[in-house]
Amino acid sequence: MNGVVAVQLHLWPWSVGNRDETVDLINGEVNARFYGSPVLSVTRGAEVLLAKRYERFIPFGPEYASTSGPCQLYQTPHGVIAQKYGLPKSSQSKIAPILAVVPEGRKSEQITLRMDGAASSLQEREETQGESQLYNAVLAWSNYFDECIRESSGSKRQGKLPWSNILVYLKTIALQDEEPRMALIVHIAERMRRQLPQIVHAARRILVRERTMIPAPRVAETDAACLRWYIRQPGTTSTQKAAANRHRLLAVTRKESLDTLENMVLKDFLKRCTLESARYLNFDCTADQRTQSERGRNVNSFGHICADLGRLPQMEYISSPPASIRPNYVLQNDYRYKNIWELYRKLLHREDEKDRLWDWQAHTWADIARMLVSAALISLEKESGGAGAFQLTEILESVLVILQEQRLGARLDHGSEPGPFLVKSDENGQGQGVVLEIVHPTLAHEHESTKDLGRMGGHLYLVFTPLDGSSQTVLVLWAVHTAGCDPLKRPRWDAVSESAAKALERHKILIGERASKVPNLRAFVLASDLEARAPELHSSPQGTVHLIQVPTNQMAWNKVVEYLALVLEEVMESLV
Repeated sequence: MNGVVAVQLHLWPWSVGNRDETVDLINGEVNARFYGSPVLSVTRGAEVLLAKRYERFIPFGPEYASTSGPCQLYQTPHGVIAQKYGLPKSSQSKIAPILAVVPEGRKSEQITLRMDGAASSLQEREETQGESQLYNAVLAWSNYFDECIRESSGSKRQGKLPWSNILVYLKTIALQDEEPRMALIVHIAERMRRQLPQIVHAARRILVRERTMIPAPRVAETDAACLRWYIRQPGTTSTQKAAANRHRLLAVTRKESLDTLENMVLKDFLKRCTLESARYLNFDCTADQRTQSERGRNVNSFGHICADLGRLPQMEYISSPPASIRPNYVLQNDYRYKNIWELYRKLLHREDEKDRLWDWQAHTWADIARMLVSAALISLEKESGGAGAFQLTEILESVLVILQEQRLGARLDHGSEPGPFLVKSDENGQGQGVVLEIVHPTLAHEHESTKDLGRMGGHLYLVFTPLDGSSQTVLVLWAVHTAGCDPLKRPRWDAVSESAAKALERHKILIGERASKVPNLRAFVLASDLEARAPELHSSPQGTVHLIQVPTNQMAWNKVVEYLALVLEEVMESLV
């Protein structure tokens, strides 16, 4: 960057320092391959923004030292790279995302970034475009966290769940393999399927005053405007004045109307539920699930109910709601419309969140990976009471804090990971043991053992501290969103694990040269996969890094926890 700011794109989170997997970003156009989770490294004092929205990127881990000065890693938004907005292929080749790099105290520089291999949110068909499998998987992830929040709604701490509850919920999902995934429209269908027809047929009506010509004997109310009109008519008596107007006079009448704000919301709610039901049946249900699963039948029935109610003659007299709706007294207090308004806002919010979820899906995947690793540790704690080489005990209990709304793809609050844990050498708990701490990358700069590991690009750090004072061990998690890459352009799994293993050895050397006290470093990879139905384990040729191929379908995550438990168990057995 004119010799002042060095900005580089790394194809993998672990690729810092590897020239074969790094591309220099200079003012102009840059072409690179996309494997799912690229990161940017930017020297201190600079900022990276999306030129289109002028949106700042999220810092990723602590700063690290490099030859060009202190650097910071940033995650890249998938949606911008993949051209989310469904442009034709001919147009996509002409339009690429633009990054604005703002050096400290200098004019921003524009970088056109073209990445080959990013999956799109739209899937082209013979006649139309529909939502891609990846796009629906990302929405399903968001629905998963929403379901976790609903699981906590019965307690006083909404959005906060004990980690043991996550294990139970994952097992429950695994048993529902015959059912399509849970979604907002499923809850709406279950809640409103019987109430909605009653609300529509008994929709709130108001009497609207209007001036109209009516037969003279039926005049019951007039106002100043009617009297002014009356005076201007020829004749001296009311009979004469009416005779000049076919025996009609201008009077105030009251007309029953359905065109109120609450009914506008009701009409739009019916329309959105009809579309959402069709989308759920088309993209989230198989042909058998539409008729044989309870969720499929409920949504199918609810969609037909909404469509039929929306075609009622009375709906023609109700206008569309304004773009910005300020709820009136009825929407906030009438028990019928209050429920409609609550669910309507959730539907609107879901539409608004779609773009952000798509853009920052790699961030969401990192949250899922951290959740699965934490759940695996809790499962080991519950199982370590039996015969085994070690005993795992949680010293301080913590709860999982789920954000009500995503923040650039993030759904979990950092710092809510379980632990710390105490690992002892046998089932009797003899010996001093090892303390295990789980460190989120956002907090890594505060921990003595992880503050110098920023260049590793870890999504989670498991720090093992022996109580006998011997050397620490840090197990690094790399969560790579390989499901966001075109499967035909993605490297083989053994090649990915080999790349991670080589990076681990390289980081050991580079960090050892700069840090005074370096822990023993180990690593493993969680890679998302759209096509997989069950997790698979791939080890690097050196045997130093394990890669777990994780299905994006949440019904397989309980099995993933079991695989992770095996990897973590192997590490702990080697340390105690």
